Amino acid sequence: MEHTYFVNCEFKNCEFTNCFLKENIFSDCLFDVNTSVNHLKEQTNNFGKHTLDKKDLPGIYKGIKDAYRAGEVFDKCRDIFSSKKQQKPST
Repeated sequence: MEHTYFVNCEFKNCEFTNCFLKENIFSDCLFDVNTSVNHLKEQTNNFGKHTLDKKDLPGIYKGIKDAYRAGEVFDKCRDIFSSKKQQKPST
């Protein structure tokens, strides 16, 4: 799906794995301790129609980090800040 955004949403027990995020899709959201965001992809599954612009990574990770912070999941918030911020998305 293109242009999907989550605004003011609360996520519980959700898993975002092998997702392609072209930009920050989480605005004013809350993640609980059982919500995870893993293995971001560098391009879409539909034959690479869209690819990630590396300059958008900080905004994507900031949205994820802010959602963990809102849910008071500070250990995952720190993980996003320290390790995933520097992690290269998979293809």
